[in-house]
Amino acid sequence: MKKLVSVFAVCVLCLGCGETPLTEFKSPDGKFTVLFPGTPKTSEQTGKAGVKVKSFECASSSGSFLINFYDSPVPIANDPALHDKLTPLEAQGLVTGLGGTMGPTNVVKLQDKYQGVEYSSDVTKPRTGKLRGRTFIVDQRVYNLIVVGKEGTVNSERATRFFDSFKANP
Repeated sequence: MKKLVSVFAVCVLCLGCGETPLTEFKSPDGKFTVLFPGTPKTSEQTGKAGVKVKSFECASSSGSFLINFYDSPVPIANDPALHDKLTPLEAQGLVTGLGGTMGPTNVVKLQDKYQGVEYSSDVTKPRTGKLRGRTFIVDQRVYNLIVVGKEGTVNSERATRFFDSFKANP
């Protein structure tokens, strides 16, 4: 009996207490790959200036892992200085839209080529929680990676693996 309990305990630890394992997701239209905790639900919305925004989300009771992307209507593909100005503004807009105030930000690199911003915030919409995100511009495409929910989810190793696994394939 002790051996069975020990085997069960090891299995629970290895499975992360029932968490869905991170599995690779490839978006041919979004031109990216990432490790998602399950199969994401896809949606499309029309944003400002009629821009089509496509989203992929895996939600659970403790939080959501989300990526959205859109192609900028403003020519930005060959202007790194403009990228550097727009990524923090994009992040600020997301945080404000969720009823938050921008917390600390850090410059991050995607594939040692594309400069982006990593940020965190408390949010109040659609409910009170934490947010951690990264925003990148790759050519004309703007990518937002977000984990929102309980602090343990947002600051988890799974969230870090999700962010670090993201690869753009322009």
